[in-house]
Amino acid sequence: MYSAVYTLKNQLLLFVPFEFYGNNNNSRLKGEIGYYQYFYNYHGIGSETSKNDLENYSVNFPRIEANYSKKIYSKFYLGAGFNFDYFDITETESNGLLETEKPVGYQGGTKANFVALAFFDNRDTLFAPNSGQYLEVKFQHSMPQWISDFVYSRIDLDYRIYTKLYKKTILASNLYWSKTSSQTPFFDLPYISTPNRARGYDDRRFINPEIANLQTEARFPIYKRFSGASFVSATAIPEKSFAFFEETPEFSYGLGIRYELRKDSKARLRLDFAKSRDSFNFYFTVNEAF
Repeated sequence: MYSAVYTLKNQLLLFVPFEFYGNNNNSRLKGEIGYYQYFYNYHGIGSETSKNDLENYSVNFPRIEANYSKKIYSKFYLGAGFNFDYFDITETESNGLLETEKPVGYQGGTKANFVALAFFDNRDTLFAPNSGQYLEVKFQHSMPQWISDFVYSRIDLDYRIYTKLYKKTILASNLYWSKTSSQTPFFDLPYISTPNRARGYDDRRFINPEIANLQTEARFPIYKRFSGASFVSATAIPEKSFAFFEETPEFSYGLGIRYELRKDSKARLRLDFAKSRDSFNFYFTVNEAF
């Protein structure tokens, strides 16, 4: 699959995500090649930021990501790879949050990380599982300083479980946790929202050195190739490491409809409507959120 997007605001997105399975699913090659001329939101860092403090900053960057995994035993895989962004921030607001707060990376720079990962996968299908589990743990560490402008580490955990409730009604749940070290550039900090996580919040409404998100949704048939989903999400944005219960979680919820493109692979078009405490968003994309 490849994509190219150009907007009336002179935004350009060219990207080719890829995911290949070989040798009867004994190996996986996954990654992305892209070039982005875009702008992003910045509200500050942490759970106490305000939507009214929104700042947009413009950025150009190429992206190359790739990792290769090999089946070690049964459904268990080990892998390694790298990711690279040359993050060129071209425009910020005068006397805005980035200029006044000066977070790590506020002037841009090169992110280049080694990646080590392990995952377990016994889902019955890739795009819309009815049963099974998926667990991935990914660790990143910056490459030598003559390649990377930043020295930091990051760990991500992604756990998904699928249970049949009644006939074709499926309960799908996803726990995601990400934590970074102190010198992580602000543009690589964990954040919400995305079309796949904490739907309902604006893009990058919250960024933080550590984020934990739990979301669950009921997926049910409607008519022939049409199906629906109802979902709820809770996100912890702790001020201190692992202090998930000291802050009030950020909740969001919503409804969606899907149209099945292919019955063999269960590839789907997805339209979701989601609400959070300070915004409402919709998402039109391909395949389930997780």
